[in-house]
Amino acid sequence: MGANISLEPFDVNVGINNVPFKVRSSFRGIPNRLFSDDRGLVKARAKGLDLYKENHFVQFILDWDSILQDVNASSGVRSLLEFPEKSFRISFNVLWPKIAISSTELNLGETMSQSILLNETINYLKGKGFEIVNSNNADFVISISSNTNKGVASRTMHTSMLEYEFVVKTSTDKVIFQKQARAIKGVQASFSTAGVNAYERCLDDFKWEVLRGFLKFLEGE
Repeated sequence: MGANISLEPFDVNVGINNVPFKVRSSFRGIPNRLFSDDRGLVKARAKGLDLYKENHFVQFILDWDSILQDVNASSGVRSLLEFPEKSFRISFNVLWPKIAISSTELNLGETMSQSILLNETINYLKGKGFEIVNSNNADFVISISSNTNKGVASRTMHTSMLEYEFVVKTSTDKVIFQKQARAIKGVQASFSTAGVNAYERCLDDFKWEVLRGFLKFLEGE
């Protein structure tokens, strides 16, 4: 079960009870039609949001047609009447979790000259709007560990096998998300360059399965 990032419940005061509104929203779970209650409040309750959308909103549009039906106006009369659109729209800014990221990336037991998985994670999460901070200020702490091992070799080609682990903890050190991968093969003229190739070849799956999977976890799916 994910973290279930969602819209906090809120009420909108329209001052009149039993007023029908059509609802348009970027959030999941809000009905497409709502009525104000006995206190004149329209209550919006969402189940979740799509982290891939940058802008979020809830729009309430006064449902004139329902109002005219309630006063028994005929369809012919309703077709002759034009009313100005009465609506109001509420926009929301997402407060993203603050994230700290560290990695230990090895190739045949030696430290990589470039932290490939770390850079991919930082670029991906920054692109989604997350703030990267130090661990003392983070809501979540991501740790990446990886290494390659020698595979088989021929006269001209060598293979190396990559394995990695991606772990997310809360600020209280509780593990909330974890992914592992093993036996990702790289092929090049030497074991060392084959190890680098294994890192490069894993990036598409790493982005899709791990990083996107982490976002889906935060969505609560």
